Order: sequence, then structure tokens, then C-alpha cells
Amino acid sequence: MSSRTPRGIMALAGALAVTCAAACSDGTTTTDARTDTTTDVAGEETTLPAECQAAFDPKNPMLKMSYFDIKTPENLNNPALENLMLTGFDSGDFIWLFEFTGVDDGTTDTDGTFHMYTESGLVEAGDPRTTTCYKYMNDAKYPGTQADVSIAGSTLSWPSVQAAINITVPLYKTDGGVRKLLLALPLTQVKFTTGTFSADRKTIGSESACGADLVGLLTVDDAKSVSIAEMGLTLCGLLSGDKGSNLSDPADDCQKPVGQWPTPPDTEYSGKPAYSVTACFSAKEVRIKK
Repeated sequence: MSSRTPRGIMALAGALAVTCAAACSDGTTTTDARTDTTTDVAGEETTLPAECQAAFDPKNPMLKMSYFDIKTPENLNNPALENLMLTGFDSGDFIWLFEFTGVDDGTTDTDGTFHMYTESGLVEAGDPRTTTCYKYMNDAKYPGTQADVSIAGSTLSWPSVQAAINITVPLYKTDGGVRKLLLALPLTQVKFTTGTFSADRKTIGSESACGADLVGLLTVDDAKSVSIAEMGLTLCGLLSGDKGSNLSDPADDCQKPVGQWPTPPDTEYSGKPAYSVTACFSAKEVRIKK
């Protein structure tokens, strides 16, 4: 899946968007001296949390994925699914956040921790495409995760032997003020390979080109459990091409023996069939309220 436009797709944190007015959706307000106001879409002044106005800290970079290109499996390069993701990005219903902690100010090589948040939401009111502050929800259903990382100059690297990450990225759709889950992408055994920071650590890659790579798996069992109602099929049906006889009924996807699927799995995980995932992404500076 690829969209080389300035409106990139993902986040290793997908997200539920929540717009704040006089107070955030969690009921909190702020009286910190650094708070300021902006104008929301209804023309009302909105008080922003202090975290949203903190100066960028190169020792604690926070970024949001701004571009995502899934290279394999090939069947994920699906125009309908891509459109759902692009719409989710524009509406703020699909957000993936990153945070680096325990690193230096960029003058020396350093080791630290790379955090990923998949359930997050807008804190600042306004257009989701230009919003720069997000709240980490810490939802138990879609928990964040982390990995060790090393930074040498502008080069990001992850250990060649690293604990693999399992993370589910939710994609929502808001219609008439009602938000519903469209898709929860269950990525298994995710590992990062290489990445490149800008000199100021405010970006990884660019708005239209990748700056870091990842690999992972989509297991058949997980894919069967994910229904994509708006496409009338399951994630397994999309990956395998076995969409059943009723193309509007996800329940009859992947009923044939695996060997008869138009696009069978290319690997295994724990002795069960799976699809290999390769992807790259870029990210840009934001603030995260926790």
C-alpha cells in the first residue's frame, strides 16, 4: 500500500481521535502558566494543555507517522483499503505515535527506548491534518509497546537481535459524530531495521519518502478474526483472495483449503500459516500528552 502524497497514512500507534473544547475528553483541564488558547472549528476559544506547548526536546523526540508504504503482502496494496486509511488519516481516526526516551541531545552516540502508541487522540482542536498535539489513551485493548534503539548521528538502528513486538493498529471512522471501528490491523513479530533522523530530530524521512523500515507478520488466524465491513470481507479474504461466493458476506472468506487460495501464505509463525509484512514509514514532530 502506497500513497506518495503529503497526507501519509499510519502510525506504530493507530488512533482514536478526540477533539477538546474547554476541557479534554478525559475531563482534564490545565492551569499551567504555559497554557495558551486556540480557536476550534466552532469558533470557540480552546485552552491547550501545557504539554501541547512545550518546546521540542531533542532528548525526548515525539513524532507521528506521516507516511506509510506497505510493500508486502501485495494484496494489501488495495485501493479501497488505502482510501479507508487515507480518510482515517485526514479525519484523525488513524494515528500512530512514536516517542524516544533516554537519549542524549544529539551531540554523541546514544542508546535509548523507542515507544509506540496505537490508541491516541487529538488534544488540539482544529483540522486533524495540521494538529500537532495528541493524547495517549493507554487503552488496554490496544496497548502501546517499546523497543531498544541506538542513535549515531542521524542514524537510527535497532539491535540485530531484538524482542519482537506484537501490536494492533485500530482504524476508525467518524460519521455524524459517531465513531466506529473499521479495522484493527494485528501485526505480529514486528521488528525495525534502519532509520534516519533529520539533524534536529524533528523528522524521520519526509512527507513523501520513507525514513525507516520494519518487518513483521500477519497470521492467518488473526486475519480471519478481522472483519472489514465496508469492504464486505475479512482481512484474510483480502490477503488470500479467497473471498467466498458471497462477496458482501465476510463469513464465507477463507473457507477453502489454504493450498487452494489464490494467494496462499508465504511463511509460518508458531507452526501456523502467516503472511510476511515489509513496510517503510516516515514521521514528523508532534507533542504527546500522557
